[in-house]
Amino acid sequence: MPVFEFEDPKVKVTIVDEPTVEQQLTFTYGLMRARQADNYFVRQWDAVLPLITEWECEIFPDRSVPLSELTDPQITEVVIWVCSRVSEFINNLGEVSKKRNSAGGGSGGKGNESDS
Repeated sequence: MPVFEFEDPKVKVTIVDEPTVEQQLTFTYGLMRARQADNYFVRQWDAVLPLITEWECEIFPDRSVPLSELTDPQITEVVIWVCSRVSEFINNLGEVSKKRNSAGGGSGGKGNESDS
């Protein structure tokens, strides 16, 4: 499972390893709605939450607390950072299979995943 860590403030986030098509579409829809809204990061956060499987954050221990109830500017930074990392991960999901499929040969997609 993908794990993202940040040191200051200390944050450790684990998300689903292989999001289902439904999860990917729900996330993408959430991002599309977010881009058209004034509260972009709040909506992006709502789209990210279902993909998080494990959460550790010293300043924001309960990720289910509504953002409207929080005031710490460091939590704002955490939310933006997590949204960015998860979005990057989801956006790059197809890259591994594209590289594998374009490598040629008779491996049938079961070859080693390397950058060489």
